[in-house]
Amino acid sequence: MKRYFGLVAVLMILTIAAGCADDIVLEPAPSLKGNYVGTYTISFLSTQQSTTEDIIWQFQDQFFFMNLDSATFKSKCFCAVSGDYTLGDNVRLRVLASQPDDNISSCTSCNAAENPDGNFVLDQSTATLRLTRQSGDTLKELLLTPVAAQ
Repeated sequence: MKRYFGLVAVLMILTIAAGCADDIVLEPAPSLKGNYVGTYTISFLSTQQSTTEDIIWQFQDQFFFMNLDSATFKSKCFCAVSGDYTLGDNVRLRVLASQPDDNISSCTSCNAAENPDGNFVLDQSTATLRLTRQSGDTLKELLLTPVAAQ
């Protein structure tokens, strides 16, 4: 009798295990890879002053690139930057190179402290990708809309 119950228990476990295998759904790894247009804003919270420029952004497998949009340039010369990134609970942007944007002749200098560097909170709840980072009085925000592949 004990053998019978043991055999039934083993069969039940195997049946349950086989039935559960179909229920396992693996989510695809998140990806930011692609081309984007958007804005980069730096705000100083205590004075409520902010500066916004239109940008062109690209995420590759592990690298990113940011340039000012020369067609809509206002007046703020953010650096053209490139770097690497990691995607986890936050997005860690690490600037490896920055320089004045060559596409805009009036941008001959830029402030590296204004670069999008550090841990950014990622919000993908809408079609626009939102990356924010607050450090002390300074809030940096990237709003990026994917560019449709052509």
